[in-house]
Amino acid sequence: MVAETQHYFKKVIEKIKFNFIPVIDTEKNSIFGYKIIKDFSDLGFEDKDEMYQMAYDEGFFEFFVLKLQEKAYKLALEKGLNNKKLFYTLRVNFVKDMDFFFRSIESLVNKFNLSYEQLVFEIKGISNWQQFSEVMDYIDEGYECLIKENNTYPLNFQMIDLVEPNLIEIKNLDTLKLLKKSLSIHSKILYKQPKKGKHSITYLHNLGINYIYEY
Repeated sequence: MVAETQHYFKKVIEKIKFNFIPVIDTEKNSIFGYKIIKDFSDLGFEDKDEMYQMAYDEGFFEFFVLKLQEKAYKLALEKGLNNKKLFYTLRVNFVKDMDFFFRSIESLVNKFNLSYEQLVFEIKGISNWQQFSEVMDYIDEGYECLIKENNTYPLNFQMIDLVEPNLIEIKNLDTLKLLKKSLSIHSKILYKQPKKGKHSITYLHNLGINYIYEY
């Protein structure tokens, strides 16, 4: 049964697609890096959380997410994108051994000849401050950290002050106004451009946005 389940997840990994979305530096008007976004749609999983939950239930969560990350970096190398920043979402809610997990990521970094500073991680699935602190101990080894605003949870300014992330991703310009009011926040700002009602790169740069992407 275990062999069959492992075979299933290997096939899933083969079929999952990755989108490499350019992140533009608004000052230089050039590509700063790429957001690596997983696409599960061909597998019938519009909700990614269902896929991760299934991997956890079957006892293959760490295997699954690390193999996804390996495939993503392999594709980045093949596409010649490994000289730019690579933005990647790490899901840690089902990780049982955080030390093993991040040592495995370190092995991937070495395998593909990447640098710590080149990798930007958005952390998902943290449920409490203790877990958050544990994850940040590993992120602080040299990776860059991104905190993202989403529809469910607004930005936590207390957490931003504590973590001092390299980047903050915002979804609307009203959030930018709040960030600019805080003298203690010095993170770079990443903005997800809406498909409708887009602003020019110059306009966004003048507002104080450092990087943008559209997806």
